[in-house]
Amino acid sequence: MAALHVTEAALRREQLSERDESDQVFFYVDGIPTKGRWIALERIDYWADVHLTLRAAGLLSEGYGGDVLAADIEGSLARCFYVSRYDLFDLPRYVEVREEIERHDLDRDAVAAFLDWSGSFDFDSFCDAYVGKYNSEEEFAEQLVDDCGMLANVPEHIARYFDMEAFARDLFLGDYYMAEGGYVFASI
Repeated sequence: MAALHVTEAALRREQLSERDESDQVFFYVDGIPTKGRWIALERIDYWADVHLTLRAAGLLSEGYGGDVLAADIEGSLARCFYVSRYDLFDLPRYVEVREEIERHDLDRDAVAAFLDWSGSFDFDSFCDAYVGKYNSEEEFAEQLVDDCGMLANVPEHIARYFDMEAFARDLFLGDYYMAEGGYVFASI
């Protein structure tokens, strides 16, 4: 059998889930990135679950005391808990946030965008900051103007001079943040 390179191991994904948003981690043992397996995180709650999966694959023995590291990550939420510099994955914190998403029926990608932006997650902070998903900063600005009634009493022939593009640009200079995917958060 030919030697297996890290890139080949990363490309050799197994069918883990039909769900597009499935978070997966390529966990490896013994400091050998090719000695590992892709594991879907949707049913993983503890490191013991990861150990059992790797043991079932014949990659570690009973009572293994070495490190279990992460070589690669799939999924926007899982990526927020991965430190690639050290091949570390914060499984307990990932599970805690995943359970909050399920408990409150939150948009998983919005939570991932919030984590990328804020660096941490708690339900109340997310609810306070999350405004919604928009196609552009200008679309958000138009919605805000409509919701606030800013131009409601302004005659149409004057309202058309309102520069929505400039207003949107100014909003996102500090009051709001738009993450990749169109998720908008208020800077609190």
